[in-house]
Amino acid sequence: MQKYFDYGDMPENEPKTIKITGESVNVRVDPGTGGRVLGVAHKGDMLEYGENSAGGWHKVNYKGKTGWVSGKYS
Repeated sequence: MQKYFDYGDMPENEPKTIKITGESVNVRVDPGTGGRVLGVAHKGDMLEYGENSAGGWHKVNYKGKTGWVSGKYS
């Protein structure tokens, strides 16, 4: 299984980020595959990470907007 996210070290005093390691990952307006696609994050992109939803999705800041990326392969 391919790993799509790399959390790395997350110091307490700095914003948490995830690194996209998949070739392309949909960023959605709501957690879940039914959410409209806001954009696509590409391999190497660093996104500010907010929280997890109960369904395993990650709340992120994507180009100044709140989005969600699947944590299924993280």
